[in-house]
Amino acid sequence: MPSADFAWKDPQPMTPLRNTLVLSILMFLAAACAGPRTKWLVTEHPAPLPPNTKVDVYVGTIDPPYQQIAWIETGAVAQETDQARVDQLEELRTKAREVGANAIQDVKILQKRVKSMTPDERVPFKAWQQGRYNLYFMRGMAIKVGERPGKTMSDVEPLEGWAVTKLPVPPPLPQQ
Repeated sequence: MPSADFAWKDPQPMTPLRNTLVLSILMFLAAACAGPRTKWLVTEHPAPLPPNTKVDVYVGTIDPPYQQIAWIETGAVAQETDQARVDQLEELRTKAREVGANAIQDVKILQKRVKSMTPDERVPFKAWQQGRYNLYFMRGMAIKVGERPGKTMSDVEPLEGWAVTKLPVPPPLPQQ
């Protein structure tokens, strides 16, 4: 049985420094979860390829035999320009080399709709408002295409889709 002099103590109020520290840690954790991902499809990871290795990119799938290595994706960007797509394709190629793949198939441009605080451009000073914006990223399957008798990587034809040098900017989706 508790003694009669027991009383609940108010917790010590959080200081501004402690608030800042807790907020910083939460923001760091949230940012770590939002980056590009790699989902491995093999248990033994192949060795990375040299940086100058050619990596072919296909919108569709190619004719087997090949080894599926991982699903890879780029970071999300807000730009809808051809240069942004070229940069994302190069990022996919770099990630493919890092996971030991010499080709990427089934490449798609995907969209993230974000509802967050955005700069309010209607006022002459720095202000924020609730808003929406779109981010775009690419995802594809990194594969290892082995040596094929009588064929080189340039002879490999996709089953569906086409070989990619650049992807067009997708049209904006209708607002709901």
